[in-house]
Amino acid sequence: MKKFPELAGTYAAVSAMQKQAEKDNLTREQQEVVSSRVRENVAKALESGQVPSVKLQERERQREQSPAPSKANERDIER
Repeated sequence: MKKFPELAGTYAAVSAMQKQAEKDNLTREQQEVVSSRVRENVAKALESGQVPSVKLQERERQREQSPAPSKANERDIER
């Protein structure tokens, strides 16, 4: 990372995705598939001259800010 500090966020995102795969109780084989695809996508982006952006916190904020279902919606669902 000392050589390419602009990739620090990308390394962090790959690590976070691997940890999430573990949390999601994926099998070892499924985790390997996820890790492999993530690494492939990062490599393709880098080969095309793009540094993948990290938006992990932004998605979390969007989840927090999305309105909870209203009571009317809950009643409609119950019907």
